[in-house]
Amino acid sequence: MATKDLKSPESINKTKILKIVLSFVSAVLAIVCAELIASKSGKLFNIGEGLVSSTTYTMFIIRSVIATAAFILLGGKQWLLFKKEPLKNSFKHTSPVVIINLILSILLFMLFLSVQYIPKEQLDGVTIEIVPGYGGRIAALIPLMILVGINEELIFRGLTVGGMLLWFGKKKKGILIAAIISSIIFGYIHVMADIDFSNTSSLMTGLMKTLETSMFGLIFCCGILKYENLWGVIIAHAVFDGLLLAPMQLANGGFNVSYVSADPKQAKIQCIFFGILILLYLPLTIKSIKALSAMQPTEGPFADNE
Repeated sequence: MATKDLKSPESINKTKILKIVLSFVSAVLAIVCAELIASKSGKLFNIGEGLVSSTTYTMFIIRSVIATAAFILLGGKQWLLFKKEPLKNSFKHTSPVVIINLILSILLFMLFLSVQYIPKEQLDGVTIEIVPGYGGRIAALIPLMILVGINEELIFRGLTVGGMLLWFGKKKKGILIAAIISSIIFGYIHVMADIDFSNTSSLMTGLMKTLETSMFGLIFCCGILKYENLWGVIIAHAVFDGLLLAPMQLANGGFNVSYVSADPKQAKIQCIFFGILILLYLPLTIKSIKALSAMQPTEGPFADNE
């Protein structure tokens, strides 16, 4: 009796469709399951506070484990190997963004320190005080930022892009389209819980933040796809977030950062800030778009190359 050829076009097509579905489902599950489990565990116990609490750690550990396991099972193991040259080159590609954030981090430190010498009556009720235990919070922040880098790159530039490349990576401009779509999703997720479409200020800050973060995502996506390795970009992402959050660990809880604001005055300041970042990211974004457009068609990390 004749057996079905496992390498027939029909079976390969079904395998590809299954991988596409699983890649997207895994990305969603990594986010949803992690938040649900972290929320439940946080009600039972929660060590630490704010960003460096055990609840936050639990969420990012679960996300990273689910995303890593799914990426490997779908065939992306090669892109997770520590390879010196791809790692160095992908980090180099994204390093200008990290440098921009280093400058912003220094400016934030200077702002927080200078506020200590401004009379409180001139601060409109806002208090920013240096709190003890800064070294301990920074020590706790470092492994968390590595986890954030792993889970965000694997979910958005790994699973999401990997599924899209299987879908249309071999079509004309397919790689660029996959990178743009995944980057827009990445950008919008940062504001979707807070944006109020009925409020002009909220809408404008949400759109500006989405554009800025989408450009960030596109640059990082290019760094991964160009060198077919995630680690250089994971490290760059961890350093980027660490630099952003380190100054905030210096100040007390009276200083809150939100990407979206319904207050016209605050929204104006935020839009100016995001606009500056967009202009700074623009040259590297254009460079990344050109590089993505010039890439040879590929089905990405999950392609069956046997």
